[in-house]
Amino acid sequence: IEADFDEVLAEGKNMIQKAMELDESDFECNRLMHEINKAFHDFDQSELYGKRAYDMNPNDPRIVSGYGELLVLTGRAEEGTELLIKAFELDPVGMGGSNADKRLGDVTVDEGAGRLTFGFLNRQSRPSSTPVVSSMLTIRCCS
Repeated sequence: IEADFDEVLAEGKNMIQKAMELDESDFECNRLMHEINKAFHDFDQSELYGKRAYDMNPNDPRIVSGYGELLVLTGRAEEGTELLIKAFELDPVGMGGSNADKRLGDVTVDEGAGRLTFGFLNRQSRPSSTPVVSSMLTIRCCS
């Protein structure tokens, strides 16, 4: 099946918007709108839907990690990292032995060094157009 990524995403967005007209309190629709807007780099709309989904269901690791990822991408790394850690704590090893929510990466604690290290993959653009870049964020923990 061949299709333009942007067209397929736009069509999906339209379908979800129709579903939201029927029930705007559906957290799954809000989660999907958050992710689609993030893929289009419309971070304001992504935050609107991500926050809404998070407020409705703050213990769904897919929502928590997606919203945390957005916060990291928009320059609120500390707040975003806290949510990414929460998502990891909610579901450290999801279905299939990987991650149920395909979150950005793993959170590890190096207790000896007193550091919290969060490794993640950062897609600079939509998946098909740019290679994945690995990044690391290390936060020094206070004792």
